[in-house]
Amino acid sequence: MLKLANDLLTHEWQIVEEGKAELSIYSFDSDEGLSAWKQREEGLTALLTVKGNITEPVDIILKKPLRTTNFSEALNIVEDKIAARSQKKSVTPKAEKSKQAKTSSVFSSLSSGLSKYINGKKSPASDLPSLLLQIPDEIATPANTILDVELLKNWLDGLNYSDNNRVVAALLGNLIPLNRLAVANKVRLELLEIYRGAIHKILFARDIAAIKRDLYASTENLKAIKALNLAVEELAIGYKLIVNQLYLSGERPDTNKLFLTAINRTAEQLALQVLHAYQYYRSAPTSALYELHQFYLYCEASNTLDILTEAKDLPSTSSFYSLYTQIILISIAEPFSLDKFNVLRLFNLMKKFTKQVEISLLTDKQKNTTSDFLMTGHFCLNCASDHPPTAMAKTTVDVRKQSQTRLLNTQPVLLAIEDIFKRASQSASRGAFDLDIQLLKKIIPQLNTSYERKYQRLPSIHTRKINIANGIRDIHTCLKENHVNGAIEWSINNQGSGGIMASRNSDGCYDIHIGDFIGVFEQDLPVKLASIRWLNIDNNDSTHIGLELLPGHPTPVFCLADDNTEYPALLLPEDDDIKQPATLIAEKGIFSPKRLLKLKGDEEPYSVSIDKLINHTYNFEQFSFTIIKTK
Repeated sequence: MLKLANDLLTHEWQIVEEGKAELSIYSFDSDEGLSAWKQREEGLTALLTVKGNITEPVDIILKKPLRTTNFSEALNIVEDKIAARSQKKSVTPKAEKSKQAKTSSVFSSLSSGLSKYINGKKSPASDLPSLLLQIPDEIATPANTILDVELLKNWLDGLNYSDNNRVVAALLGNLIPLNRLAVANKVRLELLEIYRGAIHKILFARDIAAIKRDLYASTENLKAIKALNLAVEELAIGYKLIVNQLYLSGERPDTNKLFLTAINRTAEQLALQVLHAYQYYRSAPTSALYELHQFYLYCEASNTLDILTEAKDLPSTSSFYSLYTQIILISIAEPFSLDKFNVLRLFNLMKKFTKQVEISLLTDKQKNTTSDFLMTGHFCLNCASDHPPTAMAKTTVDVRKQSQTRLLNTQPVLLAIEDIFKRASQSASRGAFDLDIQLLKKIIPQLNTSYERKYQRLPSIHTRKINIANGIRDIHTCLKENHVNGAIEWSINNQGSGGIMASRNSDGCYDIHIGDFIGVFEQDLPVKLASIRWLNIDNNDSTHIGLELLPGHPTPVFCLADDNTEYPALLLPEDDDIKQPATLIAEKGIFSPKRLLKLKGDEEPYSVSIDKLINHTYNFEQFSFTIIKTK
């Protein structure tokens, strides 16, 4: 293969039998390959494989069958990587390269509505990219809000914090009018810092009210989620007003500490807006990621990405780079497939890895490659979009060539995570890290760009409707009574042998969660059982779900406990294809090894002894059993 690719290579490569190599290629298909991997030395690594979802920290994934073009382009890009490692690298592009970050299209011109602010005044700094931020218009008449810092503190002290919903409503009642008034920047900043403390306290609270919001989609809880999101949005608007005024006045964040402070605070609120949306399976709010991308280019060009603001009379802030990369890592990790409680947990975990994220300009080779080999952890960050990064192998050449596109590299993050795994395996207190390690292992295929679906899906040619019953009791009722009353109707988008994607308007279906056990009812077809693998509510108020189908067609039965209490259950016959015995699916709490139950269906009841737990989530258990023969 190396000989065949020779004419396409930009550097001479040789295969070495011993000694240090610059690139080692492994296969995990044999014991010898796995053994060699465990004894690997320093240097770049590649994996030759037919599979996706790789969890080992390889640098490149070469898919079988290996083709000459793929192989040559991989080696050419590796050559650049080796050269870069031999030089002193900086995490971000040098300031003198910042002119390349100047933007076109939506970045290159200010809307005509802003012209009234700059006539006769200074213009924005000409050597920095444009900022186009969403901010409200000022109002001519005075608004009813508190403009004195001490009065605001006293007013907040008098609020009843036992009812956070009322507190948020009261905060919005003052914050919204403040954001529509012309106020001196330093006064506005002081007021916003007070609101920030109160809003963040509620945002990160894990009291009973917050947990109920996470678990139960009542009308009141949905209103509370929207109100809290609006509070963070208005907080971001307040800081953006300071940014916009200083930007239009020609100030620069590298010379004006108030300007950089306001940028970093804005980035923090935009990131928290996105995080709050992810916690409830919502898409990122419109323009939030786009504005963060704008700020990245702006701070890159002004060489202020890594600066923490610390100045007299100004609040201390984290650097823009740490705030930005923390939410970008979460966005890459597919938050719509995580439990709600794990989204915030992962956000806090990712704070440890922000310094390891590398963002740089793409090389000409990276821009022009057309092969589908994977440089693990390599993403394209399209700063002209309102979207998170995309794996480089899935990004078009046109996007890669745009001046606003950057290369985001998570390989150093993956190596740092690998070190955590090693330390945990050697630690006597390993149990303390178990939850974090499980969560990190789950997201590695997303961070290294190797994630693949288990089953390929085909789009639905015709409009197909299904009814979904959520939970064992609802499934049992639909099967027993042979109707789908109460089961919500969905439309199938695509389907494969092991999964379905379906969508519907969000009304009436907010109360679903990752891991929910459901029944899929389609006219003239046997009922299918499934669990929800991912869930997303988009900005058009449509809900999309990804279902993993479970094998077998259920029969409704009842489990009778010792006190003759009946529990609905589903009986699945033995499945020879997956070598699975007959199983029962019941609500959480029924399973206990060797527990005796009676099963009652359409025929005579019979006794069983519970054997082994096969599958479970927070709302169902699937287990095998043995029938007890009567004497």
